[in-house]
Amino acid sequence: AGAATVTGTVSFNNVDISGGVNFGSSSTVNGNLTVLVGGFADTNSPIYSENSTLTFNIGDSYTVDSNSKIWTDGTELGAGVPKDVSISTSTTLVINSNKVVIGDFTVASGGAATINGTVSFNNVDISGGVNFGSNSTVNGELKLLAGGFVDTNKPTYGSSSTLTYNTGGDYGAGTEWPTGESGAPQNVKIVNSSVNFGGSGSERFV
Repeated sequence: AGAATVTGTVSFNNVDISGGVNFGSSSTVNGNLTVLVGGFADTNSPIYSENSTLTFNIGDSYTVDSNSKIWTDGTELGAGVPKDVSISTSTTLVINSNKVVIGDFTVASGGAATINGTVSFNNVDISGGVNFGSNSTVNGELKLLAGGFVDTNKPTYGSSSTLTYNTGGDYGAGTEWPTGESGAPQNVKIVNSSVNFGGSGSERFV
């Protein structure tokens, strides 16, 4: 794989990387930064704008942690912190440190995510599987689309959260909507779907 070092002030629209890129101190990503196989940010993170999306399109597993420059542990949009994050088909993103998703977190059909760190999400749209671990919070909308499911661990729902079913068919309620009042979402919305509770006698709360 190739490599690049940016020493000046560069404004990028869309960038695909399959090698190491040192973005220097003054490089801005205004569109989509796509990480392909072998891609990573080296030494310096890009500065993400309000219109930025960080996309992982690896076709395999990819891990981000506290040492990652492509997505740092910062809490505000800008250097190392993108607006939106997207996971493509056949890619599994493993998050091993503290992250913040300012805008939307999207998992495509066949994609997946495993959260081992503390992550604060705004909106989450999933068509694949997401294990939210024990320290993830969804403050906006968690939307289950066709093929989407919560695997093993649900998120903590914030005070303004909404769990939305928009699968286009019958969906069996599971981990995403726990039984009992503790840990329930603040709001639930069903769109173009029906939710099946099976033979469970356990109550769901909102």
